[in-house]
Amino acid sequence: MNKKIIKSQLSLLMRVFVLMAILLFIYSLARILIFIFNYNLFDITYSQFFYYYFTGLRFDLSSLCFANFLFLLLFFLPQKFFHKQYYKKILFTTAFVFNIVILIPSIIDAFYYPFVFRRTSYDTLLMLVKMKSEMKNLWLDFIVDFWEAIVLFIVFCVILILVLKKFFKYKTFENRGVKSYLQSSAIFILVLFCSFILMRGGFERRPISLVTAAKYAPTNHSPIVLNSAFSIIRTWNKIGLERKTFFENENELNKYFQGYKSYEKEKFNKKNIVIIILESFSCEHLSSLNPENPLDKNKNFAPFLDFLIYESYFCSNAFANGKRSIEGIPAILSSVPTLKGTPFILSPYINNNIPSIASLLKEEGYYSVFYHGGHNGTMNFDAYAELAKFDKYSGRDEYPYPEHFDGHWGIRDEEYLQFIAEELSKNEQAFIATIFTLSSHHPYTVPEKYENVLPDGPLEIHKSIAYADLALKKFFETASTKEWYNNTLFVICADHSSEPWLDYYKSPAGLFSIPILFYDPANNLKGEYKKTCQQIDVMPSILDYIGYPHKFFSFGSSVFDSLNTNNTAVSFFNDNYQIISDSTVIVFSNDKPTKLWNYKNDYHGNINLIDDENYQKKKNDLNLFYQAFIQCYNNTLIDNNIKINP
Repeated sequence: MNKKIIKSQLSLLMRVFVLMAILLFIYSLARILIFIFNYNLFDITYSQFFYYYFTGLRFDLSSLCFANFLFLLLFFLPQKFFHKQYYKKILFTTAFVFNIVILIPSIIDAFYYPFVFRRTSYDTLLMLVKMKSEMKNLWLDFIVDFWEAIVLFIVFCVILILVLKKFFKYKTFENRGVKSYLQSSAIFILVLFCSFILMRGGFERRPISLVTAAKYAPTNHSPIVLNSAFSIIRTWNKIGLERKTFFENENELNKYFQGYKSYEKEKFNKKNIVIIILESFSCEHLSSLNPENPLDKNKNFAPFLDFLIYESYFCSNAFANGKRSIEGIPAILSSVPTLKGTPFILSPYINNNIPSIASLLKEEGYYSVFYHGGHNGTMNFDAYAELAKFDKYSGRDEYPYPEHFDGHWGIRDEEYLQFIAEELSKNEQAFIATIFTLSSHHPYTVPEKYENVLPDGPLEIHKSIAYADLALKKFFETASTKEWYNNTLFVICADHSSEPWLDYYKSPAGLFSIPILFYDPANNLKGEYKKTCQQIDVMPSILDYIGYPHKFFSFGSSVFDSLNTNNTAVSFFNDNYQIISDSTVIVFSNDKPTKLWNYKNDYHGNINLIDDENYQKKKNDLNLFYQAFIQCYNNTLIDNNIKINP
């Protein structure tokens, strides 16, 4: 009898092994959906693809064991009967539910990737929770636009059901005697031990994490190696920063980065400030910046912005600090980038005593308003505006003409910008207004009257970009007739880039390339700033231009400061820090420089120059800047020790 039981136990063990192997293959298929549906965004060879596919199995295996740990525990739990029918149903349900839940994020990311260029993580879930009011209006649009995701979900459900039904056609048996229970217990312990080891990724001292993917693929290819469930699991509830001590004293750190800035001038020029944040505007959309390779030689999708850059002080090598609106807003208005994954607005540091352009100018008699035609509460923008000490937040609820609702995100740009132009005329004191547009956001609808007027492009977003540009032009036409216009500095900056079409804008640098310009209609503020700059440079640049008379804290630097040497753009991309400088990109993993390339002639970083003798000084300089910047960033936010009036 014992031999029969042993044989049954081993047979079950082998059956489970086969099931796990099949599930692993299903997981790997779900993982590479991100490549299948976005192959044009990955510049890789066949050999690279297969290498990424097989190395990614390590991360798939970890997710597989996380998903099936409870199932395996219940399945091998020593008991008298392996297993009665009711128990099989419990096991079937457990296996199905946990596996399909783990597969869903990979299905979603196959279609979400072109918007953020990374795998979904814990902070994405937090953001969705905060956006529950908007999601009520968008579920139907998502289902219509991304119907392939629904089909894939059904297909994976059917496959799982068929596989599990086949698996559960084994015969039950009865444990008898102490030896039988000891054998079952030994198998139980072995299975749980192996599952635990595979969950952590092996016997290494530290469990595998998102950074581990850097061993197998560069940052822009790591989404093919990683799977979305693993990304969520490894970032779960990890929203804090780690204290850094690269430099023992502040004087040494200040040699490479200084947080406190002072741009005192002979006179404080109390100009109005209008900051226009354009939704999803990439430099790719500007024909003037891509003369040799435009999106379409016969069409211009942003003719007004193309015109305005020649009338402005234009930053031609500017970059976003993140890939989402929730990251761009505090970067532009508070000079605080999102580093280490979690958006600043969702982090534990949102209540820190951090200055913003509104709070600093409030002391100088400015009145401040944050305009966003979206649903009040979208991505916590209203809460951020209050914490940033804006005097007023004006959203969809404050807009008097509900018939201008676009049916998705909020008020259409054309009508909303005209409304703002009139509202600003009511201010009796110097003001700072932030205007965040929204029409160039998925699902990219434009008013019916413009359907056959605006140009179509290779991507859906291009017509809505043309509409947003038209709305911007009409805003300036109206604003130019107002008394406040000639005493105003206009700043135009994108919140982040959009889904790319041209090759350069698919690269690690190009993915963050955005327009930033400063327009003063009353002064001859024209020219091109060719050095690297970023969103967090907007606030200090404004304060420098108007001659703000006090010292203040900022993670960015002014583009008007001729003494500024920190001409870089910092971002946290696929769990690595990325610093873009004059002509190079350097990547840091676990605080170590791991890759460096010249993005001017090697967009995608195919040639790693990290050990090239000609780039050692560049590497060392950027390494020191990185250490100083990260130490200042982390420790300042942890300690909440920014002095408002230093």
